[in-house]
Amino acid sequence: MSAVSERIMTMFDENALPYRMLIHGPCRTSEESAVARAQGGGGFVVGAKALLLKLRHGGQSDFGVFVLSGTRKLDTKAIGTKLRLATAQEMFELTGGVTPGAMPPFAAPVFPAVKRLYFDTELVESDLLVGFNAGDHCVSLVVHIRDLVMVASPGRIFRFSLAMPPRDCGETT
Repeated sequence: MSAVSERIMTMFDENALPYRMLIHGPCRTSEESAVARAQGGGGFVVGAKALLLKLRHGGQSDFGVFVLSGTRKLDTKAIGTKLRLATAQEMFELTGGVTPGAMPPFAAPVFPAVKRLYFDTELVESDLLVGFNAGDHCVSLVVHIRDLVMVASPGRIFRFSLAMPPRDCGETT
């Protein structure tokens, strides 16, 4: 288990909030994580997908974490500024070793170099249990969304996700 996972669990413990830790095989995508959590006894949970983005506004740039449901996609137009995903190297450096696919839905104080944290309205209004990789591809935490919002303390909650288009399963009619 990583130091990041332990830091996050400590934050829940300090606030006397329940969480469930699941150890599973390595997961790099929201789909893989959902399957691993279900197989690990986590039940039905919505994945909280955390994207570390580099934001450019004016002549400056900084990084922010955007948290949305794993079943939805980012609506870049809703964010209103130029952006791109952080590179693996940028993520590693800003988070002290977290790699893509393991980014948890936190910024400072878990990651002091990342000051901005945003949650999508769609996820917050779900009033469900959410699961997320806790800085480690093999460790997930399952918590209630209201508890995650309380502990993570996003700077802003607004709508920045879109429904994913239906998948083409290769079926013909």
